[in-house]
Amino acid sequence: MRANIYVDGFNLSCGLRKTPCKWLDLSALIQLTVPLHDLHRIRYFTAIVKARPSDPIQPVCQQTYLRALRTLPKLSITTGHFATNDIWMPRSDCLAFHQDTLADLAPCQFAETLKDRKGAFKKPVMW
Repeated sequence: MRANIYVDGFNLSCGLRKTPCKWLDLSALIQLTVPLHDLHRIRYFTAIVKARPSDPIQPVCQQTYLRALRTLPKLSITTGHFATNDIWMPRSDCLAFHQDTLADLAPCQFAETLKDRKGAFKKPVMW
């Protein structure tokens, strides 16, 4: 079975801050996590960080990690923006969420569920 993996870079980096690990080989982690699946692609979503007085080299570190990720053959990086203000949206009957760059991730996940094995969009039964 083919697997598409979606990674929220913001939550991943926040989780790694609490560990001694600063570099993570996503491809190796995924192969260990879902070994029985054929890895089709990894989509990494992140927002480009800006230097802050408390961490002026953070953008350099992020760009270095993104350059390393770009060497993984099945990985693509999608950049969004970091929302610094609360955003209120009307509630929907479907699953909806907004957190940092996850707003960019949801449409990609939804669109890819509508694709067949050859990459062509298939018409859902409910339409």
